[in-house]
Amino acid sequence: MRRENTFYTKYSLTGGNADCTFNYERNSDLVLSGDWDADGKDTLAVRRGSTYYIKNTLASGIADSSFIYGHAEDRTFAGDWNGDGHDALAVLRGNVFYFKNSLTGGIADTVITYGCDDDQVYVGDWDGDGKDSLAVRRGSTFYVKKIPLLVVLLTRYSVMAKRVILFSLVIGMATAKDTFMVRR
Repeated sequence: MRRENTFYTKYSLTGGNADCTFNYERNSDLVLSGDWDADGKDTLAVRRGSTYYIKNTLASGIADSSFIYGHAEDRTFAGDWNGDGHDALAVLRGNVFYFKNSLTGGIADTVITYGCDDDQVYVGDWDGDGKDSLAVRRGSTFYVKKIPLLVVLLTRYSVMAKRVILFSLVIGMATAKDTFMVRR
């Protein structure tokens, strides 16, 4: 839970006091969570404009690393896009996603066009393969996008050519690790 720039974390799904409380960055920062160092634990990153500040512990203090990626108006998502255990970032501009497989600035490793500008975007390991991919919600319909590793490797070198990967609709992911929950 966040109140201004103070974070209250719980290590279990129980009530009571926070297990860890700390202050980090500014009230207006966008907060992301992910396993940035592949230690099996999610920690926080904040985005200020197009600069990202990564913290590998749930503690106050300066960021462990920082870098510039994308534009200030981009929407940002975190996920393990290539299955290496490290979460990284993707930015969304219109309906074009720019994926990085490392916590560095520079050119995107993969670029895809997917969904519509006003879709709600979700990230998860929908098929249980250890790699996060995208889903978009349009109205009451979810469209799940699998980003095959082979395609990721091929498009990594064709970013400048703006290779487009068409989306596929997947219905009924019975073996998925991540699933959708509807709140009414």
